Amino acid sequence: MLKPADVVVIGSGGLGAGTAFYLAKRRAGTVVLIDRHEIGSQTSPRAAGMVSCMRKGELMTRLIKVAAAAIPRFTEETGQPLDWVRSGSLKVARRTADAEVIEADIARGRRLGLDVEQITLVEAHRLNPFFETDGVAAVMRVGDDMYFDPAQVAVGFARGAAARGVTLLPGTAVTSVRIASGRVEAVETEKGAIATPVVVDAAGAWTRQVAAASGIHIPLVPTMQQLIVTETVPAARPDLPMVRIMDAAVYMRPCQGGFLWGVYEEEPTFFDMDALSPGFHIATSLAPYMGRRASSSLAAAMSPACLSRLHWATRSPRGSPKASRRSTYRRCRSRGSAKRRNPRLGSARMPLGSTGISMGRYEAATVGRS
Repeated sequence: MLKPADVVVIGSGGLGAGTAFYLAKRRAGTVVLIDRHEIGSQTSPRAAGMVSCMRKGELMTRLIKVAAAAIPRFTEETGQPLDWVRSGSLKVARRTADAEVIEADIARGRRLGLDVEQITLVEAHRLNPFFETDGVAAVMRVGDDMYFDPAQVAVGFARGAAARGVTLLPGTAVTSVRIASGRVEAVETEKGAIATPVVVDAAGAWTRQVAAASGIHIPLVPTMQQLIVTETVPAARPDLPMVRIMDAAVYMRPCQGGFLWGVYEEEPTFFDMDALSPGFHIATSLAPYMGRRASSSLAAAMSPACLSRLHWATRSPRGSPKASRRSTYRRCRSRGSAKRRNPRLGSARMPLGSTGISMGRYEAATVGRS
């Protein structure tokens, strides 16, 4: 039997490692962070790393503001590096209904203290010259939005937690949570049991399986998503605002001298984690799916980077959550102009050879390494 703990956190992604860190910071007793894989190695480092402060509800907007305020303090709190950029974002409406949503967003955002405003199409193109405004009805600028390197978050939290006394147990699979008379007694692992009264299930794509082993049903389903990162693009800068196109569910942000693209597609690939082998690892096990779904034109054009990851979502009443990205960028090009087409997006052009621009009064975008 392993040493007992006051709290066991299952899953060392951003949520799990962050939970362990803040438990230790608040001196919640002995904490164990456990993962069947290496610490912070699965879905968290493959996230888009984008922070969108403007949400549909006031509660979520306030929560995101709290989270966003913590990013610049990450290194001070954890002692670990985090690269981040407060680039702001452009939320794009191409339909009248979406333009009305933007008007409501601006009113709510101002009421909650966000830096939001509707800007002209000329101004939107000036802020990000890679954004073409043909067919656009309205654009909202959100100055509070930022992006960060997701690969640094989970590992940084875990290292910071370890420095505060948290025990890290990588490569340790959880088999069940022992519950008696409605109370948690222990976490059963392949290496023995850990007696504990409190368990945090932050197992990501395996959350449902961990809960089900203890008779608890959580309606989550993992789906595959693909992010595309271009080669280096002339005039691409880290302070260019991110772009989100509402009706197409497409987003873009600067990334490593080029751009990271993503889209939520209508027919994503779902996974039953029970059907996957015990040796499943996201870095290697999704390769066959990527090969089957990626076109030859994409493989030839996007030389360095197609990143595959798992995303999990609650099931809708119809049983099919929205997720994933694939079809929009099958015709993406990393040089010249990028043309793309799918049922929701239609066709559009991104001139990847654009020259630099003056950022005017938005020039002071914050770029930091906290």
